[in-house]
Amino acid sequence: MGFDGPNEGDVVYRKADLEDAENEDVWDDSTLIKMYDEMINRTYDSLGAQCTLATKKKKKSRKWHVGDHCMAPYYGDQLWYPAVVKSLDLDDGKCDVLYDVYDELARVSIADLTK
Repeated sequence: MGFDGPNEGDVVYRKADLEDAENEDVWDDSTLIKMYDEMINRTYDSLGAQCTLATKKKKKSRKWHVGDHCMAPYYGDQLWYPAVVKSLDLDDGKCDVLYDVYDELARVSIADLTK
């Protein structure tokens, strides 16, 4: 009735075919990748909604005048820098700003200015 151990010829351990195990079980990341993609899409959707709200608030922006201090985009590197409005062209929606740090004059869209 007790266990005496394996008999001669009995299979004790059989190593699985590694190629099948690696391809099917161990390296199947499709579920993980799908979950990651879903979370990234949710994050982008959430950020998109926040950006839409920020844009709506931005459209209620103030009227700019020559001499106003602002944050203006530098289109060369897509970053924002402190600047002073030097001239306004309301017909084409552009203005000239002088960047405080670089002492450089640039023409930017009035809609892109922020306080």
